[in-house]
Amino acid sequence: MDVYLKPLAAGVLALVGLLVIIALFVTHPTWLVPVVVAMAGINLALLLAVAR
Repeated sequence: MDVYLKPLAAGVLALVGLLVIIALFVTHPTWLVPVVVAMAGINLALLLAVAR
């Protein structure tokens, strides 16, 4: 079951992360940019960890 759940969870995480990042960039207060970049980095690290 894990074999099917992991890519699915990774896909959902990536989608949610992308939507959040896009939403933040559309509203784009300047102080949020570093937070968004950090979140993107964390999201990428999580995806790589799950993919392994």
